Amino acid sequence: MNALVSYQLIVFGWAILYGVTIGLSYDFIRILRRIVRHSKIFVALEDLFFWIIVGLFVFNYILRANSGSMRGFIFIGMSLGSLLYFLTISKWLIATFVKGLQLLINFFKMIFKTIFLPLKILLRPLKVFSQKTSKSLKKSKKWLIIGLRRFIKEVYYILKKV
Repeated sequence: MNALVSYQLIVFGWAILYGVTIGLSYDFIRILRRIVRHSKIFVALEDLFFWIIVGLFVFNYILRANSGSMRGFIFIGMSLGSLLYFLTISKWLIATFVKGLQLLINFFKMIFKTIFLPLKILLRPLKVFSQKTSKSLKKSKKWLIIGLRRFIKEVYYILKKV
């Protein structure tokens, strides 16, 4: 086999691996989106940032592997790698990671609830006291305002007579 052809096969193989890597890195963004909900604007910004980074990596790869010469087989290899990745293990990987992260999050929630339960029990009487105090202060405030209005009217009436 010609040395040039064998080198191009190696570049094609690496392009397939780059395509798989691009698919894998995008799946991590998809996993993050399933765990933490994002607004449409934030999703668009994430995608824009992701594709800018991918474009820089692809440009760097083409520059290093093929002296900056954009050849069709490189893009075909990257597309083929991404396609193979998305058709084979992408769904399984996403489901596994999402389930694992949700289990981990639920585990930590349970630990925090267990740790803070005694504190919550100790602070419950304080909460009830503050609620009752708040209600009585609101009533007092209402009567204070009514009393101040009456007082101001009385002062105004007395000053008017003088």
